[in-house]
Amino acid sequence: RMENGIIFLPNGRQIEIAKIRAVSRKRWENKGIADLVWEPTPGQFEKFVLDDYKYIGAERILDEVEKALGITIAPKPDEA
Repeated sequence: RMENGIIFLPNGRQIEIAKIRAVSRKRWENKGIADLVWEPTPGQFEKFVLDDYKYIGAERILDEVEKALGITIAPKPDEA
């Protein structure tokens, strides 16, 4: 889940959206999985998996992360 710009992981960790540095949607369309890289401390990077099966509101979380990173996803031709 996400509240006030903080993602709460199943293991109890909390990640501020502002600390996320990269997103990969490579597996999102087929599996509902996105890979995110965050920076818990300066120069230290960790990866976590955002899985729409495990996270409440995963698509909204992913949208907010991409918005914070300045990533814009173009609609597919059939969605435009």
